[in-house]
Amino acid sequence: MARKRGLEHGDVLEAGFAVLDRDGVEGVSLRAVADLLQVQPPSLYSHVAGLGGLLDDLAIAATADFGDTLRDAAVGVALVLEAMARSNRSIEGLLDQLPTYAIEKRKVQSDTAQLERALNRLLARYPSAYVHPVQDGSKLYLSGQLACPWIHLRASNTEPVVRIIAEADSASHARDLCDEVERLFAE
Repeated sequence: MARKRGLEHGDVLEAGFAVLDRDGVEGVSLRAVADLLQVQPPSLYSHVAGLGGLLDDLAIAATADFGDTLRDAAVGVALVLEAMARSNRSIEGLLDQLPTYAIEKRKVQSDTAQLERALNRLLARYPSAYVHPVQDGSKLYLSGQLACPWIHLRASNTEPVVRIIAEADSASHARDLCDEVERLFAE
């Protein structure tokens, strides 16, 4: 292959996008990009930190025009792709390794005094609960650890209601937790 003079980072990204468009993400490789640029793959290392660096740079470049709006999504995609590459698993394989949780959401009519009484009753029922400092209400991790199950109580800023959100290892357990909290508001 002839050596291409003046190869720059932008050239590598442009070729990376061309390979991505042509072959999809699974077809992106240093070899494919180098072939398109008519250079040897090692010459790309002065412009990108290997395949992972190329993929990171492509993700950053692809979302640069969106500003902060998609930054978190791009980072999430990059982390998933990295996990897939490191574990040699498909996304389904990764998902199979994760625990399954269910969330139940409710709202009850309430004023501030009722919310305070219900929260105190809930804390009395779960004295070892860890109260996580959140800005929009109170989130109680019932086991005392930052783990499921948890209950989040949040007063609405626009109507006289409290939102009850519970997460547990099953839908029935999450429903039971919401039922328990609703009964505390009724007492």
